[in-house]
Amino acid sequence: MDANTALLELCQQWGILLPINQGTVKITDINGSDWVFSCSGSSKIFTIHTTLIKDQDKTVNLESILVLNMNRSLLNCSWIGLYEDIIYLGTSLPRKISNTDQLQNIFDDMLETKKKLLPLII
Repeated sequence: MDANTALLELCQQWGILLPINQGTVKITDINGSDWVFSCSGSSKIFTIHTTLIKDQDKTVNLESILVLNMNRSLLNCSWIGLYEDIIYLGTSLPRKISNTDQLQNIFDDMLETKKKLLPLII
């Protein structure tokens, strides 16, 4: 199953209408966090990411946050990245996925990972 198709089905389950043909979709969850789902037309990679820290504070130890990428038991299949002074939590996977349940499980796993990470980095 194509990741875009799975995302469309998942959003229908959530009651969200999406213009899936645009390649990148941003959804705001009930906590106000933005989640970006992206998979351009020719790409074989599907990526989900959310912001961990915006407006990076000078007191944040970036090295100690990025070293958490080595802790697979904490991050599972996710990664922590930095782009334009914003720290993100993301997961990249092949565009072809098994089904909608797999995408839901990945999203749920990322939500749990984010909850575990925030007290460690803020």
